[in-house]
Amino acid sequence: MLGAIGPEEIKRALPGSQSAAGWNSAEIVPIGATLGDSYKLDWSALQSEQDRLFDETLKPQLAGRKWFAYFGFAPIPLAIHLGYRVENRFDIDLYQLNHSQSKWVYTPDKPFPKRTALKPMKFPEHGSTDKGPVVIRVSTSARIRPEETAEVVPWSLFELDIALAEPYPDALETGGALAEVIEAFNLGIARLRALFPNRTAIHLFAAVPVGLAFKLGTLINPTMYRGVVTYQYAVKKWPQYQRAIVLAEDGLREEPFLDDAEYDWQKSTAVNFFETMVKAYGAGSRAEMILAQSGVDSAHLHVNQTPRDYWKTALEVAARGGHLRGLVRRAIEDSHITAHHREIKRLASGTHGTHKETSQ
Repeated sequence: MLGAIGPEEIKRALPGSQSAAGWNSAEIVPIGATLGDSYKLDWSALQSEQDRLFDETLKPQLAGRKWFAYFGFAPIPLAIHLGYRVENRFDIDLYQLNHSQSKWVYTPDKPFPKRTALKPMKFPEHGSTDKGPVVIRVSTSARIRPEETAEVVPWSLFELDIALAEPYPDALETGGALAEVIEAFNLGIARLRALFPNRTAIHLFAAVPVGLAFKLGTLINPTMYRGVVTYQYAVKKWPQYQRAIVLAEDGLREEPFLDDAEYDWQKSTAVNFFETMVKAYGAGSRAEMILAQSGVDSAHLHVNQTPRDYWKTALEVAARGGHLRGLVRRAIEDSHITAHHREIKRLASGTHGTHKETSQ
C-alpha cells in the first residue's frame, strides 16, 4: 500500500529453487498512500475495502494451499487486519524490507538456540473478573512507552509489555528473535484471556515490522479474542497513537464516550463523568489548571460561571478537540482529587483494580 512490490524484487528475495520454479501471486492494495499521510486515513473504509479484496483476490488463492510467502509494505493496522482474515492455518515465510540495505530479506520464524532477545514478561499474581480493557504493547522496532499509550487508554485492568531488550528496525533478522516474539505474543494474549475473562477490549499497540504485524494478526482467533483495537502511530498528531481498525468489534463492550467528536449527553457514562468533574473541581483555579494540562482550549471558559455551566462547556470543548482521554489521565494523576479517582476510572474503563506483578 505504501509502495509497489514488483516481481523482480520478489525474484531476487526468494531462494534460487523457488524463484526458478515460479510462483502465483495475489496483491492487496486497499488504497495508495504515503507513510506521512497514514494518520489521515479512513480506517473503516480501508477495512471494508481490504475485506472485499481478501474475499475476491486472496481467499481463492489460499484454497487448498498449505504455505505461502508474505511481502508487506502497509500501515501496521492493515497488516494486522489482513493476517486476522488469513487466520493461523498456514506455514508462512515472512519477508521484511531491510532498512539499511533497502532490500527484501527472509526472516526465519523457527526457534534458534541462543540467549533470549526478549525482556521478561510480567503477569499479575491474580486475575480479576472485573470489566475493563487490557493493553498489550509489542516493541521490536522501537520502544513504546506506557505514557504514550496512556494518552488514549488512561486506565486499564493490566498492561503487558512484549519487548526486545534492544529494539531497532531490523532487530528481528537475528536468528530466532522473530520466533520468540511470536511465541511470547501467543502466550501473552492467552494468559490475559484467562486472567481477565470479562475484559471489555484488548488495546494492541505495535512498533514492529510489517511482516510481524501480519503474523500477529493470524494469532488473533476471532472466536476467542473479541474487540481487539489496533493503532496507527502518527508523529504529527496528538495523541500520537491514533485508534484505527477494531477486530471483532461486536465484542467491544466499552461505551466510548471519550472518543466521541461531540460530547454525547445521551450516554449515562458521559453524564456521570460530568457530575464527577463538577464535584471534584468546581469552577476554580484547579479546574483551569487540569484543563490547561490536558490541552483544552479555555478561551470560552470563565471561572465566574456556575460549576455546572463551566464543566458543561469544558467537556464539549474537550470532546471537539479530542482531549477527553487526556483529561481523564490527568485527573487520575491528580493527587488533590484522590477521593474521585475510583469513580473516574470506573466511568472511563468500566471498572478498577490493581495487580501485583511477578516475572515469568
